[in-house]
Parts: sequence; C-alpha cells; structure tokens
Amino acid sequence: MGDFNEVLDLAEVHSTRTRPYSQIQAFRKVISDTGLQDMGFKGYQFTWSSNFLSPHTTRARLNQGFCNKTWLDSFLEYEITHLLVNKSDHVPLLLRSSYAGAPLCGIFCINVIWHCMVTLSDNLKRWWNLSITFC
Repeated sequence: MGDFNEVLDLAEVHSTRTRPYSQIQAFRKVISDTGLQDMGFKGYQFTWSSNFLSPHTTRARLNQGFCNKTWLDSFLEYEITHLLVNKSDHVPLLLRSSYAGAPLCGIFCINVIWHCMVTLSDNLKRWWNLSITFC
C-alpha cells in the first residue's frame, strides 16, 4: 500500500488536464509483470486532491493497495477503506484483514543441557511422531 503517484485507469482521475495514457500503460505493465493485483477499496474513489478551487481541482486515486497471490492465499478476508480527512491532500488508507494460515507460534529450540537427561532421546522420538497442533 502506498502513494504510487500514478493511476491504473483514466477513470481514476478527474482533471482538466489530460494524463498521458502511455504513463498509465507503463504503470499497469509494472503491476502485471510483478504479479500484483489491485486490492480494491471502499469509500470515496479519489485518494488525492490538488486542493485548488473548482474548476481547477485535480483528483486522483494515487494511494492504492496491491498484493500478490501468496498474500491473497494468506489473507482471505481483507478490506481497504479510504478514510475521510480535512487537512491533507492525501486520504489515508485503512487495511483490515484476517490471517488464514496456521497460528503463528514460537520457535522450538533444544537446550544443550537437555542432552544430559536420560529420557530425552526417547521423549523426542515420541514427540516428533505425534500429530502436533500448533498453538
């Protein structure tokens, strides 16, 4: 997520000035070539405003969220919301998500002193053969 200073489509810009379509195509190509996809959003469609008085105001969706397939597989439920602000030319983005993978747990380490324990070897063999549910 961030301010990319570019749009994916002419519909993401409201301006009296024409935006070079070659710039938009180049940005789309970078997103496509890197395997990213637009995460979409809820809220007002523009995330940046020039703050000039109408009719000279330019608005665009410059702040966006992108993700790859690995991220999508890990976070099945997500939502980006464009928040409202009064004093900034940029709209903050709020990402809500829920992790779909296995719960994250601590790392298992063997302490050197454990090797002195008579039953350690037998216990380790038994433990590693168990079906373990993390966390």
